[in-house]
Amino acid sequence: QDTTNSFETLTVTGLNAAGLLSNYIADLLDFFQLQSGKFKVVAATCDPRQSIQRCLDILKFRAEDRELTFSLRYHVSPDLKVSNDKSRIEQVLLNLLSNAVKFSPSGGKIKIQVDPTECHTGIV
Repeated sequence: QDTTNSFETLTVTGLNAAGLLSNYIADLLDFFQLQSGKFKVVAATCDPRQSIQRCLDILKFRAEDRELTFSLRYHVSPDLKVSNDKSRIEQVLLNLLSNAVKFSPSGGKIKIQVDPTECHTGIV
């Protein structure tokens, strides 16, 4: 049983590390696209909860290593969809949450609150 748990932990850690590396590479590519004037935003309708949860999953083990916990509160309808560039939103969220993990004191709590303040025709 311990071998199975260790393997699962290593697999998830490896996938999380791959996700972080992928985002760092995306940051570099975006930088070069901005410099060359070829940067494009790809808007689509998506669920913000999925983007936030994906970022938290990527950072889960880094937070656990520092004895940090995430506190997540949604003040939105469960069926809320937003129009945005999902990969860019996740990129920004991951950078913010990664900094929160890096600079929070060990044993602390990182609070994430989703509370849209303006809504026009169902698009936030």
